[in-house]
Amino acid sequence: MGFSEDYENTVSICIGGVECDLVFFESDLSDPCWLATEVHAFLVVYSIDSKSSWKKALMALEMIRDQPNCRNLPTLVAGNKIDLERKRAVTKQGKFG
Repeated sequence: MGFSEDYENTVSICIGGVECDLVFFESDLSDPCWLATEVHAFLVVYSIDSKSSWKKALMALEMIRDQPNCRNLPTLVAGNKIDLERKRAVTKQGKFG
């Protein structure tokens, strides 16, 4: 059983003619299984209206950087819930607003 088969939130996508699995899962960060060696990239998503969400995203980024097999992998950070711009708690520069 592979890494992507362990999670229900797996979507098969085609990138440049190559079929890939995109695995979505939430983590409380205490279980480092998401730092598996089979990962090719990370997408860290946080909610722009939540300071705690941003703090968790920063913790995840730090964990990625501290893991030798992950630190050089492509890592994207995305702010979610842009429709809540008036309730933004995290500035576009990554500071609390």
